[in-house]
Amino acid sequence: MMQSTFKALCAVGIALLLSACKDEVLALQVIYQSSQCAVSQQQIKSITSQTQLAKIIGGKPRNFNQKPEPVPSVDFNSQSLVLIAMGQKPSSGYSIQLAGPAAMLKDGQLILPVKFQQPEAGSVQAQVITSPCKILSLAKVEYAGIVLTSGPSY
Repeated sequence: MMQSTFKALCAVGIALLLSACKDEVLALQVIYQSSQCAVSQQQIKSITSQTQLAKIIGGKPRNFNQKPEPVPSVDFNSQSLVLIAMGQKPSSGYSIQLAGPAAMLKDGQLILPVKFQQPEAGSVQAQVITSPCKILSLAKVEYAGIVLTSGPSY
């Protein structure tokens, strides 16, 4: 009796360990993107509150008669948000593109399929300062870091 209970507990423990190590595929949704985000430095960071989200979207430059952009309402209990910003760029032609429809959670790292686009050498671009960014939404998960890949992560 004691031996069968021990075996059952071991089996449950092993199943829990294996499920903790399993890679998880997470659908991505772009909730905001702009070529003028007013983020001067390249960065990748989690957005953890509605206040942080409003500061990013509301902080971008606008014309004097332009209304502020609406800030999407986010349930931070069920969603995680990630800001990807290229920082300040000297011309148009820079953008951030998703290279796949899903992220992956692997070994505590959130892996995002993202490509940074830049103008081809010698191409003619508008000489205007830009700061491209994209805000991604995915199911709420805990992760230790964020890794960008240039292709699908699954």
